[in-house]
Amino acid sequence: MLSGQASRTSQAGESCEQRIAELRKEGQWSASRLPKLQEACRPKSHWDTCWRRCSGWRLTLPRKGAGRWLLPRSLCAHVHVTMLNRRRWRNVRKREEEMRLRHIASTIARGVDYFWSNIEQVVEIKLRFEIYDKRQKVLGLQKAVSKGQCAKVTQSTGEKSDKESKGQETGISRKRKSSTSLSDVEVHIEDEESTIEDQEAVEVAADQKAELAELTKEGK
Repeated sequence: MLSGQASRTSQAGESCEQRIAELRKEGQWSASRLPKLQEACRPKSHWDTCWRRCSGWRLTLPRKGAGRWLLPRSLCAHVHVTMLNRRRWRNVRKREEEMRLRHIASTIARGVDYFWSNIEQVVEIKLRFEIYDKRQKVLGLQKAVSKGQCAKVTQSTGEKSDKESKGQETGISRKRKSSTSLSDVEVHIEDEESTIEDQEAVEVAADQKAELAELTKEGK
């Protein structure tokens, strides 16, 4: 393989030299006849500096005898330093990118936490207002029931004072009837309070479940 490639390159070189000799004989291989190629403008890199130094050392190496090994060593050191700087710069860029992504992720996480905390506060305030309204309704019902009891008691006391003259038996029967009516009213009030509390508990649980379901849907 290597011998075949070497023979091909040698043949190509010989053909090129023959063609150049023919063109020189014809007078077409001259600086004025050949086209001038201009290099495109590009930003300079460390390879340009290496080429400039190598071209300068090419001229200074033959002049220096004892220090001819110092220049190659300095060239190797320069290349090593440039490669280290490139690697260091690459690592710095990578760290900066990681820090930027972490900062973005932390800001997004803080925003999400703040959003959900605000939603929880709103839900708690809403539930407190609902509970307060229901308590006010219960207190209003209790006050209405107590006013009805007071009216009934005053009526019963008036009737008792009017009918005490009729006899102790009728008074005792009236007292028994009033006590039974009061006990019935108290039982009715307790039943209403228990039913209201049960209804409040059921409504609060249903509202909480509905709000939690809506929040889970919005989170998804």
